[in-house]
Amino acid sequence: MSGPVLSPERVVEHERVVVTQHWATPDELRAALDEHGYLADSVTATTVFLALRLGRPILCEGPPGTGKTHLARCMAALTGRRLLRLQCHEELDERRSVYDWASARQLLAVQLIRSRVDTAVGESHSWEEALEATRGAHDLLFSEEFLVERPLLAAVRSDEPTVLLVDEIDRSGEAFEALLLELLGEDQLTIPELGTLHRRAPMLAILTSNGSRELSDALRRRCLHLQFSYPDRDRELAMIARFVPGLNERLAEAIVAAVRALRSSDALTRPPGVSETLDWARCLEALGTTELDADVVAATLSALVKRNEDAVAAERLIGAVVGAGAGANGGAVAPAGVGVGATVSSGPGRASKSPAPSPSPTGLGSAADRWGAARSGSRPSG
Repeated sequence: MSGPVLSPERVVEHERVVVTQHWATPDELRAALDEHGYLADSVTATTVFLALRLGRPILCEGPPGTGKTHLARCMAALTGRRLLRLQCHEELDERRSVYDWASARQLLAVQLIRSRVDTAVGESHSWEEALEATRGAHDLLFSEEFLVERPLLAAVRSDEPTVLLVDEIDRSGEAFEALLLELLGEDQLTIPELGTLHRRAPMLAILTSNGSRELSDALRRRCLHLQFSYPDRDRELAMIARFVPGLNERLAEAIVAAVRALRSSDALTRPPGVSETLDWARCLEALGTTELDADVVAATLSALVKRNEDAVAAERLIGAVVGAGAGANGGAVAPAGVGVGATVSSGPGRASKSPAPSPSPTGLGSAADRWGAARSGSRPSG
């Protein structure tokens, strides 16, 4: 008797469950992610492929806005799995992450069964009989009828495959990390009233961290690791072309040049991520902008920079990049990431300062001066 035809899917044994995968190689998974709007590199695609194949969680670390959370959303959409998201914070504990009891319903149930319990206790002839008479009430009140699932327990009890996103785990405390180890390492959770519950279906766990604190070695050992960073110029241009297709190429290059200048400068406390780049591009497209100027940047800077103390420095750096590009290249955009006083990469592990422009022979000052004059509405003195 022949077995079931499994092609074109691949079936992989994973402890108590069978994980069905649709991709034979990491390259196939990378192409599928691309179709669902996630431009993964080969390392990311390979790590996710192995996580699915081996049933291992993934720890994604890197600056905010570099695609860590979006990876989990895209994997849920790609696989058709339910996405369970747990947003971490300092006060996160077992009651908020694993389970809780519906106390209001428990109190109502107590009122309904009080008379029966009182009668049973009154008819008892010993403490042992009285305690036994209340056992049924206890079992009822702390049964699944009154159990409230939180994301971690929902992932364990789900009969369908899930994607579990534990977002910004670095914002939680060490106690929650310890709580998470049982699930990540043994695929189970222990609830005192119910015992140990084992995971029923495949689960892709993705943990994200922005690096605000160091995570424990115990947590790291249980995970595959992905380090996220800002994309290079060509990759970021490709992202803009993909997600903001209506934007003209020259404006996209100006956006990337400006953003790379902000990231390479030490003047900003929180450089913009890829998500801010795309938000800014969408804002400029919505306004019908064809080129960057002082007024447009001032009006849309809030989409790119989220801290008031960074706004002034960001406006100056963007003005230097765009102004220098317009002055030196006849309206073309300056090389990406190069601006007046911006730190630029000169090779792996090395950085240098770009030279300041020489005084303008016209007496109008540098490109940055002309930008500042446009912003203030006055003409620089000559």
